[in-house]
Amino acid sequence: MTPDLGTLSLLADDFVLPNGLAFSPDESVLYINDTRRGHIRAFELLPSGMLAKHTDRVFADLRGPEPGVPDGMKVDVEGNVYCGGAGGIWVMDPAGKKLGRIVHGAPATTNLAFGGDDWRTLYITSRNHLGAVKVKIPASRCRSWRSDVPRLIRPRRLQTSRSALCCIRAHRRDPGVAMGNAAASG
Repeated sequence: MTPDLGTLSLLADDFVLPNGLAFSPDESVLYINDTRRGHIRAFELLPSGMLAKHTDRVFADLRGPEPGVPDGMKVDVEGNVYCGGAGGIWVMDPAGKKLGRIVHGAPATTNLAFGGDDWRTLYITSRNHLGAVKVKIPASRCRSWRSDVPRLIRPRRLQTSRSALCCIRAHRRDPGVAMGNAAASG
């Protein structure tokens, strides 16, 4: 969408079922999960906000023998990506290497968010459940909107609880996958 809200640009038309978007912390990479193909693709962004199509790559394949498809994607302030996949929530580093998996026992993850008073709660939804688990590393607020983005395309700040915000602070050696009642696996 252009700043005057008059032109919508088609950025890609080769997804089977795109079902989630997330940006890297510096907003230079756009992650898009494709539920039917079972993976996350990554694109670098041009200064105009358009995709640098030559950078299109499969960031992570989240398929496996257990139920679950890519859904509910978030990125922490260090660039680690959290996304539902086969067997739970996968945690990948900024290069797409699997750091761990949060096994919650539901057949599929449908969404996730970080929040709570101390920012150490991961909220997880499945097809018919809502769960929450404490993480070791507290969440952090998302960085403020870039000043170079025209005001017309910046969303207004919402008056909402912290549980609706998107980022968590994680440490590369321990991205917060060791939880209280949930199991973590590699």
